[in-house]
Amino acid sequence: MAANTNKGFGLLFEMGCGKTRTAIAIAGAAYEKGAIQKVLVIAPTSVVSVWPKEIAEVADFKVTCKALLGTKQQRIRMIEDLQAFPFKALKVAVINYESTWRDEVKRLLEYFKEEESICQVDENQLDDYFRKLEEKDTKDDTFNKRIVHYIKFYQFLNVRGYMKEIPFKPEYYLKKTLIIQRNGMEKQLTFLQKKMIQLGLINIA
Repeated sequence: MAANTNKGFGLLFEMGCGKTRTAIAIAGAAYEKGAIQKVLVIAPTSVVSVWPKEIAEVADFKVTCKALLGTKQQRIRMIEDLQAFPFKALKVAVINYESTWRDEVKRLLEYFKEEESICQVDENQLDDYFRKLEEKDTKDDTFNKRIVHYIKFYQFLNVRGYMKEIPFKPEYYLKKTLIIQRNGMEKQLTFLQKKMIQLGLINIA
């Protein structure tokens, strides 16, 4: 049997069962083994400030942590401070979900800045934009994450009533990146489908 080379895993605990503290312990063990030097935590805004407190309370290894909240300039300054930390320690940056996709949306808006409104950009224009992205992103997972950011942005516009429908079909662009084996059957899933499985929106028979 081939060795499992998947480097990812999940802590599928119920709320309040210690996911944060377990993740801190795993990061600390990896740091002390020399496997990692830095950690990026992406969390809901409501718990970003909790991470430094939890780390200070339970970490038994050398670590410094910054919660990247505030303006873009403030976040950049905190990252610079983290990078310049003068002592040997695990460096942890904690950022919220919104900040991870805001820059992608900014790139999209800058690309179509000559248009009167992003809501008037049609499917053909977006197709051209996505094709150019695809040429730059050699990793399927990186490209998929970009597409998911745009899905979230257009879903927001749709819910707010700025658009009647999303002007592109996500399934047309998302790459198949995961193979799940069950009962001897292989099924290829897109990045978006993988996320939907994690949320319990898709079941695998």
